[in-house]
Amino acid sequence: MSKFIWILLGLILIGGAVALGGYRNFYEPNQRTRSVASAPSASRSAPPVSAQRAPQSASQGASLNFDTVVNVLNVVVGIVGIWMTFAGMRMQRQAMQMTDNRRQR
Repeated sequence: MSKFIWILLGLILIGGAVALGGYRNFYEPNQRTRSVASAPSASRSAPPVSAQRAPQSASQGASLNFDTVVNVLNVVVGIVGIWMTFAGMRMQRQAMQMTDNRRQR
């Protein structure tokens, strides 16, 4: 039963990471772009940020694609890390069993 809980927890964690990445990419894409109003020299009487945003250029689209690639690679590295942890625990358990078998002889 314990193994089932760990697998379920891992799947929930992966689902949360995918949901958060999707939310950031599809519902908040413009909040990560740099605007003139956030510059230190901007005055207080500046028009709203939405009026100052530049049209989306090819570099911003490339940035979005780069962010997506980085997010996917982070998920892959996390999954590989989880697999390596389980493999290491299994190898340690096998080594302990082999040590116990040698002691009993």
